[in-house]
Amino acid sequence: MRLQITQGDHVPNLPFMVLDGRGFLIDLSKVSGNLWDPTIALVEWGMTSTGEEGGRIVLKDGTGRRFSDRTLLDPYLKAWQAKRAELDAGIAAAANEGV
Repeated sequence: MRLQITQGDHVPNLPFMVLDGRGFLIDLSKVSGNLWDPTIALVEWGMTSTGEEGGRIVLKDGTGRRFSDRTLLDPYLKAWQAKRAELDAGIAAAANEGV
């Protein structure tokens, strides 16, 4: 699994979250996680150079830290999945209206 959260360029204060190549703008203010806040520029999770899964958080000042607890991602993954389901339902509804 490859995950990346960055500050979105299109909507202020709305992060862009990409999971395995598919991304959405997501309001993370409602997520009860502690990996994202206004001081953070980037959160990444994936395979490290040692072949293990791991993550890193980069602050806007350029400093960063690593983390290895995948459960920290759970609230963000749920938010991504909910956004995907919402968008997929909208696409399906639009397709049904066109029939």
